[in-house]
Amino acid sequence: MVSGLKLSNSIDELALLYLATVQALAHGVLTVTDEEVKEAMRLMLLRMKILVEPTGAVPVALLLSKRLDLKDQKVGVILSGGNADPDLLAEVLRS
Repeated sequence: MVSGLKLSNSIDELALLYLATVQALAHGVLTVTDEEVKEAMRLMLLRMKILVEPTGAVPVALLLSKRLDLKDQKVGVILSGGNADPDLLAEVLRS
């Protein structure tokens, strides 16, 4: 336990807390397809030599989709996780 922070053992309670936080603070929610995520993973691996797991590739997939109007804006993206399933990685590289 971290001082001053009580964590629930219930995943449902954590999910509800997360949802409430997103609803209170987010300006909106956008989604990407599995194929867009795979394309982002492929781009990062082949062009940048960075292995990123699927959930870590979601922000890049969204940027590549051009569904956000970011003209003349500076954008930072946090890439996380290299925990990619070998079978999925092989599929990403084959396509």
